[in-house]
Amino acid sequence: MELAKRFGVLHDSRRAVPVTKRCVLDEGKPSWHIHLPGWLHVGCHLFDGAEVVSHPETRAKARTKRQNELEVTVTRTSRSLVFVCVLILSVTSIGSIGSQAGENKGKYAYVNRLTMYYEIHGTGEPLVLLHGGIATIDNSFGKLIPGLAKHHRVIALEQQGHGHTRDIDRPLSYAQMAEDTVALLAQLKIEKADFFGWSDGAAVALQIAIKHPQMVRKLAMIGISYNNDGLEPEVVKGIASLTPEMIPKQFHDDYEKAAPEPGQWAGVVAKIRTMAVEWKGFSPGDLRGVRVPVLVMVGDRDIVRAEHAVEMFRIFPNAQLAVLPGVSHFGVMERPDWVLEMVTAFLDTPSSAGTPSGRPPLQVRLGYPADAKLLILNADDLAVTHSENLASFAALDERFITSATVMVPCPWFTEVAAYARSHPRADLGLHLTLTSEWETYRWGPVAPRALVPSLVGPDGYFYADTASVAKHANLVEVEIELRAQIDRAISMGLEPTHLDAHMHVLYANRDLFGVFLKIAHAYRLPIRMAWNNRLFESAVTLMPPNEPFPDAIFSPGADVLAARWVDYYTNLVRNLQPGVTEVFVHLARDDAESQAVMVGHADWGSAWRQREFEAISSSAFRKALDDNHVILIGWREIKSVL
Repeated sequence: MELAKRFGVLHDSRRAVPVTKRCVLDEGKPSWHIHLPGWLHVGCHLFDGAEVVSHPETRAKARTKRQNELEVTVTRTSRSLVFVCVLILSVTSIGSIGSQAGENKGKYAYVNRLTMYYEIHGTGEPLVLLHGGIATIDNSFGKLIPGLAKHHRVIALEQQGHGHTRDIDRPLSYAQMAEDTVALLAQLKIEKADFFGWSDGAAVALQIAIKHPQMVRKLAMIGISYNNDGLEPEVVKGIASLTPEMIPKQFHDDYEKAAPEPGQWAGVVAKIRTMAVEWKGFSPGDLRGVRVPVLVMVGDRDIVRAEHAVEMFRIFPNAQLAVLPGVSHFGVMERPDWVLEMVTAFLDTPSSAGTPSGRPPLQVRLGYPADAKLLILNADDLAVTHSENLASFAALDERFITSATVMVPCPWFTEVAAYARSHPRADLGLHLTLTSEWETYRWGPVAPRALVPSLVGPDGYFYADTASVAKHANLVEVEIELRAQIDRAISMGLEPTHLDAHMHVLYANRDLFGVFLKIAHAYRLPIRMAWNNRLFESAVTLMPPNEPFPDAIFSPGADVLAARWVDYYTNLVRNLQPGVTEVFVHLARDDAESQAVMVGHADWGSAWRQREFEAISSSAFRKALDDNHVILIGWREIKSVL
């Protein structure tokens, strides 16, 4: 009994209560304020490892009732149960978890080799419901669908091996379930929807928001961790040893009732166990790249640590947090009244144009509407070769690109400086350089070598790779060299509009980035940065509040086939989200000079750079920009709001 109380799985007879108003959580983000009539006024104002705050006059009363009522304090040590115990106790206490939506036979669609079951309830804006692991539509959302369907067109589906959807011969993964969901929505001609997922379904919803951001309007999730570190350690151990016999009978009975082949139960459980154990999780950068409004919900007795939920709330750029008092991992079943009120209010409230810092988003600061899609097309590597310069100058003149960055130590820098003097409005930044990667074509520092000996290798030139620079570079000498490059550019008539780093060397570790940021502030220049790219994961946390930089950055990788170059760029444009995006390219002619310099480099070599020029100058790409109402800007505009 005491074990169950600590996880909030046994409840008193207090009546269901609505959410009455919001309170404020850290950094101005809203959380939920829940009124429990009779004795306790609980505000979900939660910081790391902190307590849930109650009204002063009720605290003493609350302390005397802790043996019978909901505990007030959330601690790290109050959740030392294994996964299976939580499941059994929770489902036992909940009792019937059947649907209140009424009988709905549903439909089937053939997607990605699956015969997928789905139901549609209500009318209005589409809302996609994604169930938990080993669960069904009915036991995950049966008590919520009637309320959600009053104002939304609810699309509830069952994933591979779950409920009415037959298992097939392939593993389970969040990535595949996300793609199956997207394929079903495409068949239903749903281009954009709200998503609400519980537990594994929340992970699927988050995967869709990361990989298919154009499809997501708002994202609500309950009982989710973005990696296994967010779970109680005992839970991770319990999942690794999960067997069919450990699953509560209620889930097995629901499966037997719905499944076209009930005998597959053991196989499905084994696949879920494997998926959970092998899952690598999402990165903080993945979460930062989710620009839509997000609602994170967690029970204060969840298998997901409350501290982890707070961490997620702080990582998402536009998030709200709800901590449900006295609720376990099964909040959708235990307190559907609370969950329904929160989700409905979240979905129906117009999105704010503001950011967590309280400042408007960058596009608004630049004078554009909040829904504007702004795109910077930046060419890197000017001054590497004469061929690189000619291609980039042509792209600037024709406005195929909007800005470019220059490598001051390279032999053809004087040609770029001459172009800058004759084109004073050209948007040119500096591609700060501490590496020299080509095999037979090398360069070294602008500063005297005697002042920066840690930056040069045995051959007297820069090191060829980022790792060597990070290993050998003295930070004082790094600052000397970066200042020398900027000062030379300015002395030759090139007034830089922004800074980035060749081969991302200045993002290699926090110390190098610290020097980079110091230099940028000294010269009052913005730097390349974004929430969505893993290259910037550690560096982005060091950026001062309100520092202007793009929301997202993209550039094709080696996985883009040569024949699909134009497709890559047109698809990227079609999927652009409101905000500021940068795409950086490398342009050159595939001529004898480029081939000689870039010998042995199929990736980012001469043919690669020719393809990039052809793609961004293609009529298909230009048409995609027009059709999707994309506004081209440069870095000069961003510099203006520093």
